Amino acid sequence: MGKKLMEITELKKKLKTGRASLTLLDTSFSQLTRKITSNNGADYTTAAAGDPLSKELIVSLNEAQIALKERYETLFSDYNTWIEEKQSDMKDLDTFEYEFSSVYDYSSGYTADSTSADYYMLTSIVNAEKELYEAGNYWFMNNLESNIEAIKEWSKTQNYGSTTSKVIGYFETGWNKYPGAWTSNSYGLTIVNYPGSSDKVWVHVTGMENIPDGTTATIKISASYEAGSHDDRYTVYEYGYMYIKRTVIDGDSYLTCWATKGDLDDHGRIDSYVRTGTSATHFDTDTPSFSCLNSRRIL
Repeated sequence: MGKKLMEITELKKKLKTGRASLTLLDTSFSQLTRKITSNNGADYTTAAAGDPLSKELIVSLNEAQIALKERYETLFSDYNTWIEEKQSDMKDLDTFEYEFSSVYDYSSGYTADSTSADYYMLTSIVNAEKELYEAGNYWFMNNLESNIEAIKEWSKTQNYGSTTSKVIGYFETGWNKYPGAWTSNSYGLTIVNYPGSSDKVWVHVTGMENIPDGTTATIKISASYEAGSHDDRYTVYEYGYMYIKRTVIDGDSYLTCWATKGDLDDHGRIDSYVRTGTSATHFDTDTPSFSCLNSRRIL
C-alpha cells in the first residue's frame, strides 16, 4: 500500500478570513515492511549497493552525524565570537544560530530484525541528514555571505589600497611662513599643495599604489621666515611631516597614514581621504568560508 509523508514548508495566515494557505513537501514511498538487519563490521563509508541496511551501518552513520554536528557547533561558536568582536565597528553584522533537533544518538532505537527500516530511514536518518545539510550548506552560508557583503560595504570607507584614491594632510604654522610640501614624486607619489592662506596648506597625495610593499613614504612640509638684523638677514626653515606606509595583502593593500607638525607652530595631521567608491578587493572570493573571512585584514 502506498504511503505519503507530508512536510509543511510554508504557512501563510489570512487572519481576516480565518484561513491559512499551506505549502507541502510530498514524499511517497511504497511499504513499511522491510526490517533493519544485523551485519557485523558494516560501516556506512564502505557500504555498497545491495548491502543490507543493518544496525551496525546505522550506528556508524549516526556517530559520524553527531561528530559533524559537534564540528558545526564549534564552527558556529567561533564564527559568532568573531562577529561579536567586529560588531562595535560594523553594526550590520549578524551572528548565526541554529538549533539541531534530529541529530542525536538515535541508534539505540533500532533493533535488528524487528524495526521497520523505511520508517526510521525517513524519521531519523533522512531528517538528520537534512538538518546537517541545511545548517552548514544553506542557513550558515546565507548568513556568512550576508555578513561578507556588509563588510565589503564597510570597507568602502577604510584605508584599503583599492578603496583609497587620495590622502590629504593639513599643516598650519605662523603667519606669513607659507608652508608647502616640496618633496615631490617620493616613491612615485604625486603631491599637490592647496594653500589656505600664508600660514596653512592642505597637501593632496595620490599614487599610493607606487609605494613598495612594507615601505613608508615620507612627505616633508617646509615653511620659512626671515630672521636676523637688517644687515645680517638669514632664512629659518621649519618642517612638518606626513607619512604613508603601504602593506600588500593578497592582491590588495592597506595604508597606514599619520602626520606630525614637527617644527611648525600649530598643526600637522591627516585631514581626510578621498575614496574610490568601491569595496575592498581584499574581501572578494569565489568560495566564501569562515576560514577565508577570518584570514582577512580588518583595519
